[in-house]
Amino acid sequence: MKRLILFLFLSAYGLLYAMDIKSTLKVYNKLFSILVPNKQTVHVYVDDPDYREIFSKADNIAFARDIGEADFVLVTDPSILRQFQSWKQTHPHTSAILFATKYSLLEANKDVVGALYWRKGRPQLLFLLPRLKAHHIRLPDEFSNYAVPSL
Repeated sequence: MKRLILFLFLSAYGLLYAMDIKSTLKVYNKLFSILVPNKQTVHVYVDDPDYREIFSKADNIAFARDIGEADFVLVTDPSILRQFQSWKQTHPHTSAILFATKYSLLEANKDVVGALYWRKGRPQLLFLLPRLKAHHIRLPDEFSNYAVPSL
């Protein structure tokens, strides 16, 4: 009986984890289509193993080996911001779009256009209008409630 309960628990956890991956991937695919339009395959620079696992499930995402190859840089910690700043010093016209997984990372760098992060157990999506404008990105009406002029 204990084995059955354990099996059911692990099966439910696996199903929830799979649903979480699927829903996260769906959200990021929508973000990619907005932030990097007209690309069949989006080259994403991401260092975080959990996000790499999620993005590996998508057919339209290729992993960039470095920031210079990326269309989209997922900023998961401050070291990514430092890498980007270093890259930008030698390549000032880089066109990579930076997007954060934490509010503090959105706050920390003016190059980050938005963030998808969790607060009190709920996902939060936020875009900064001046930063989007600097990249010539216009959000669809369905995302207008998530765009703010400043933090």
